[in-house]
Amino acid sequence: MAQARPVSIVEQDALQLFRITSEISQRDLPALQGMAASALSIIGAVANFKSNKKEWKAFGRFVQDAATRVALSLVDHEETREAMEVRMERVFSALTGARTEIDRLQNLNLFRRAKTFRQDPKTISALKNQISDAVEGFLVTPGRADDAVQPTVVNTATRYRERLERWLTPNAAVASSQIPSASGSNQDASLPQSSSFHTIGISGGKIYNVVGDYTAFGLDEEQLASKMALDRLPYAQGASWDPARACLPGTRLAVLSVVDEWPRSIGPQRVFLLKAVAGSGKSAIAHSVAQMFHENGHLASSFFFSRDVINRDTPQYLFTTIARDIASRHPAFAADVGRALKDEPALASAPLSRQFRDLICAPLRRHPKHSPIVVVIDALDEGISKELEVILSRDIGDLPADLRLFITSRPTRSIERCLGGKGYVKLHVIELDSDQNQQDIATYVDVKLREEIMSSKVGNAQLDEAVVRDLVAGSEGLFFWLAQAFEYLRSVSNPAQEIRLLVSTPGSQEYPAINKATDALCATILDVCV
Repeated sequence: MAQARPVSIVEQDALQLFRITSEISQRDLPALQGMAASALSIIGAVANFKSNKKEWKAFGRFVQDAATRVALSLVDHEETREAMEVRMERVFSALTGARTEIDRLQNLNLFRRAKTFRQDPKTISALKNQISDAVEGFLVTPGRADDAVQPTVVNTATRYRERLERWLTPNAAVASSQIPSASGSNQDASLPQSSSFHTIGISGGKIYNVVGDYTAFGLDEEQLASKMALDRLPYAQGASWDPARACLPGTRLAVLSVVDEWPRSIGPQRVFLLKAVAGSGKSAIAHSVAQMFHENGHLASSFFFSRDVINRDTPQYLFTTIARDIASRHPAFAADVGRALKDEPALASAPLSRQFRDLICAPLRRHPKHSPIVVVIDALDEGISKELEVILSRDIGDLPADLRLFITSRPTRSIERCLGGKGYVKLHVIELDSDQNQQDIATYVDVKLREEIMSSKVGNAQLDEAVVRDLVAGSEGLFFWLAQAFEYLRSVSNPAQEIRLLVSTPGSQEYPAINKATDALCATILDVCV
């Protein structure tokens, strides 16, 4: 991973460059202004940490050096205002993400912070990597050395101001090569409305954008500002559904059928809550549900919480991610949210209740879809907070008419407090010893045994039905246990023999890999009781 190189400029002069930039109107150079303002904000914020002070102070210096590297590169490299803004978007986005994470950590209550502060070095490393990737394209002029730069700092600041003034000169012409002809082959009336735009030029009050292999015309400056505001809304990377993690074919057909019918049913139950203990296969069902609604056009967004992944272990990015996902599919909704963010940028980091109301519910009510759209939220118990509890218990019952929430969770006290016994919640509980769950477990075992890698190893050493039944029984209804068992069996040369040993060994005492995974699962289950 490339690291941002230190810049030969003292702290006072680095901050001078940032302040020059942060004084620009956000309307004129939004990404560049945002980059400088974010850098200054982070440098100030890290001083407020009470733990890991040395590490956070070093991170502040890292941000300062990286942002200074970007600013200095603008002095020595000729490029158009539009090209600079496009490149600067990545830097601004990375710094915004870092500031959001810092705010999240500093807003944790004392108990929660005491449990998480040991993860700070890991968090800092991840943030550094994101910023390094973003600034990699901004090169400091070769040959700068301490003794060469320090006497010319004033000159550097002056040249920097001159460069900004040239960019801010009105009616800057766009190179003719950037403006397609009216008959250009890359125009297409079938341009998807939800495509992602990247600005390359401005001329006569019109914005020229590249969208994949297409060119789009007609965005005025207000529309562009709204879209750029929407693009800067924090987004949880990797939180979406994955077909590779969905249920195996032939399993969970009963519950998937119930979920499929639910959005179209008449009644107040706009929330579907799937409850079961850890290891029962809830996440696989959630991935299958998301895939199902994606294929029939009803999926609006999906968010898979994970206590082990930064930005997915809290609800900090939940509603901003959902809002951006809905916006990517519905242009009228996108324009509405973009205008709201342009008028009030603080919404991007506002309390969750305001984000839920102003970024999701209000725009959906103003632009109804006339058919249900579904948001899938998996493992809610791994990311719930007191603030989110209040929203779930107070506001979820008044969802926009076309919005549905599919939620999976362990049966924790917090989930019971906010969703238990509510008339707008359709509850489905997976009972491990139910006939349906046992049938799904048996189907899972049958499918796994028929997989090519397993069947080729088993060969003629057929397993009798009693052994297979014992394997099913050994899972005690937990898909997680079977998944770990088959992960082990795929790695051995004689899985048939290992299966016989596995079902005949009390407690699987001779299988440390399976035991380790099962112990971790038990610890997760016990968390419910803490």
